Amino acid sequence: MQEITKIEIIVEQVQIPRILNLLQQLNISGYTLIKDIIGSGIHGEYDGQELSDLMKNSYFIILIPEEKANALIQLAESFLTKRGGVIMSSRVNWAHY
Repeated sequence: MQEITKIEIIVEQVQIPRILNLLQQLNISGYTLIKDIIGSGIHGEYDGQELSDLMKNSYFIILIPEEKANALIQLAESFLTKRGGVIMSSRVNWAHY
């Protein structure tokens, strides 16, 4: 197994193209995107039944080397402070078979 950085980003679905643009700027081509996630947080409960993508959340999972992770975190934080969302970073062991 290899140690790698896992970045998790939660944003409203209307922001998906902007996150994809950030990934493209950094030549990050691998990610997992889960749409219509549900949960509860500081902005209340999201049950997946919202009428538009404005209030639906999506979840990105990105596994990348630490140096790219630091660059992504910087870009994402500047975006998220204006638009809202959550970003998490952790070191994980990863293997691809």
